[in-house]
Order: sequence, then C-alpha cells, then structure tokens
Amino acid sequence: PARQPLAFDHVTLRRGSATLLHDVFITFDPAERHVLVGPSGAGKSTLLRLLNRLDDPTSGRILVGPTPL
Repeated sequence: PARQPLAFDHVTLRRGSATLLHDVFITFDPAERHVLVGPSGAGKSTLLRLLNRLDDPTSGRILVGPTPL
C-alpha cells in the first residue's frame, strides 16, 4: 500500500476548562522527515498522545490519507 500523508485537520483538545491545543492544521508528507520543536508546554507530547489514541480530539479530525484515525 502507498504511504499516506498524516494530517491534523483543525484539531482542538480541551481538558475541563483548559484548552491544550487550538485549531491545529498541519499535514506531514511521508516522503519527508519532520521535527517538532518548542518550549515546554507547547503541545509536542499532546500531539503524540493524539496520534497513539491516548487522547481524542475535542473537535477536528486526524487523518491518514483520506481515512480518519
């Protein structure tokens, strides 16, 4: 099977009254390497938690190609 892009389509994640991610829109091309960098608390680990389904988005979608994760 062909490698598909991974996309965060307007993903927001809230826990209680705290917004951890707001309206994230990014596509990762599988033919390229990507690095997420940022200060502590920027949301890097939270994005990974969404990818391995430890958390689900409050709104928006995570897609692998055209298929929702």
